[in-house]
Amino acid sequence: MCKEMNRDNQLRIKINPGSTLVIHLIIDSQIDEKLLFRPTIDDWIVDNGEIIVLQTSIQPSYLYLYKEKFNQKITVKIPFILSPGKTIKSWLRFPGMVEEAIPISLEIVPPERGKDKHQTIEVSLPITLPLLSIGGKLLPSAVDQTTAGCFSLISGVMDLDKLPSCWLAAELLEILCQRGEEYAQTKAGTELVNKLKANPWFKNQAIALAAAQIPNWLADSLKTSNIILGGHSLLNIWEQWLLNLVPGNPGLSAKALNAKPERTAENWLTGILLGLGQISPIIANKLQDIASGETLKIDTQATNNFIVALLGLDKLPARWLVVELLLLLCIQGDKYAQTKAGSELLAYLKNTDFFHNGVLAFDAAKVPRWLTLTQQAASAYHASVGTKIGEGGLLPMAEKWLLGEIKSETANAFVASMGMDSDRNFSCVVLGLAVVSPRMGGLLDAIAKRGVSRIASQNVTSVICSTPSKQTTEGGSLQR
Repeated sequence: MCKEMNRDNQLRIKINPGSTLVIHLIIDSQIDEKLLFRPTIDDWIVDNGEIIVLQTSIQPSYLYLYKEKFNQKITVKIPFILSPGKTIKSWLRFPGMVEEAIPISLEIVPPERGKDKHQTIEVSLPITLPLLSIGGKLLPSAVDQTTAGCFSLISGVMDLDKLPSCWLAAELLEILCQRGEEYAQTKAGTELVNKLKANPWFKNQAIALAAAQIPNWLADSLKTSNIILGGHSLLNIWEQWLLNLVPGNPGLSAKALNAKPERTAENWLTGILLGLGQISPIIANKLQDIASGETLKIDTQATNNFIVALLGLDKLPARWLVVELLLLLCIQGDKYAQTKAGSELLAYLKNTDFFHNGVLAFDAAKVPRWLTLTQQAASAYHASVGTKIGEGGLLPMAEKWLLGEIKSETANAFVASMGMDSDRNFSCVVLGLAVVSPRMGGLLDAIAKRGVSRIASQNVTSVICSTPSKQTTEGGSLQR
């Protein structure tokens, strides 16, 4: 049997009824960030217009690519009922990567005399990423480097439906624990740890975490994500994407996260509490109260709810937890935008390619719509299990477990106020990062300087006021 890729990038193959078609995708990724590659095959159409569903499999169903060469195999079973002379067509698509599809045309032909009727036809199809060429031919819609940022975000958003929330939760807790362990080495940190451990509340929480096997759960989640993501963390991947929006930016080196095997439940609790205290003044004050001997009500139900919610992240997609974190960033960014320093920073950022590329990516990936729909789905889920409005999600449960209270501010109202404006959504996320991350705050200040020269109507001698992140903590990246 024969196959050919014609000048229109259409794969034409002649094949017998009852045979098997195997398409080997030879993928050469030249993109400097991790992305999800997930090809799909449309339903097949017979030349008379009839739609048929053929048994098709793609192995592996998706790949995480990062400047490497990979292979994927698409297998199609041709039924016996298709008579010679018919032609069936389908399209090989790459969701989130490019609109261009590869038409596949199969001409059903009678078997040659003396040869086995049931054959396996194998076809190799080279693909270069970004999708500049397929089968060695340039695509008419080949994308430039700027547009690749849009495709990467689209792919990343789709990726969050496949990844479990536990991977991201484990990363966050590991980072907090590392930060807390660093603080525990200081004189003030050592004194705080000793006082916390003397409080009955601390001892009860450590016992609860140990009984629920939380240390093993955290270690297993980190190990699995480290293997699947090839040594990258989710936070590092997203940070690289954000910084790649800046023309000429070298990006960041990947850093794998691995839990220390000797950490006990008490070590985890100590590190996480001290880590939270380093990034949150409210929690820092609460920890000092506990260390001073404050008598806390042992809310067993709150502890159980938090642990159950934590373990339940194995079954929920990462998008649910990502939305919670993004909304926290957006709320902080929106508040910062109301200040003089925040409004100035935003004004300068809006005159940079970084900001324009980010808004374009948010718009192309329909991030505002994605945030709204995910928040609505999460609220509906929490309502279905009897959770009060405004109290759903892992972060509010964790806050109630730790502080014995929940913020009255609900996410639904804020999401509604954000609307579908990609400019405002990206602005809030970026300014939120400036608030919570000193490193990102410094980088955004540097990026904003590039926009100063574009504001011809203003006489600017010094760029931006210090971002609030510099007042709250020191060091660290987006992962902090």
